[in-house]
Amino acid sequence: MKFILTFLLITCFQPLIHLGLQDEVTEQIKLSIQSGDASTLAEYFNSSIDIVLPGTDNAFSKNQATQVMKDFFTKYPPKSFCIDHMGTSNDGSIYIIGTYNSTSATFSTYLLLKKSSGNLLIFQLQFEKE
Repeated sequence: MKFILTFLLITCFQPLIHLGLQDEVTEQIKLSIQSGDASTLAEYFNSSIDIVLPGTDNAFSKNQATQVMKDFFTKYPPKSFCIDHMGTSNDGSIYIIGTYNSTSATFSTYLLLKKSSGNLLIFQLQFEKE
């Protein structure tokens, strides 16, 4: 009976644990973008990440992507960032759609996160000028 109860508790709470991880990761990503902190944002980059920015559309290594984002945040310092919509695709990936306001421009943002080795990581990041 103990085994069945333990199994049921683990099975029932597993989605909640996953949601907790998802909420924590998305909150850290949101705060990193709001503050223009490329180094903290890069903690959530996959080893290779596709980045689309004004004048840039390429796949980068994690180290290259960190520098690309540092340059972006320097050129377009953050004023605000809000998540407008977030959801899960059929394959389990998570997408985030938001609005990034810098001191000089507004960008529609899109992030694609996937689970890799038990961690949610950013595989794609886009900032498209409105």
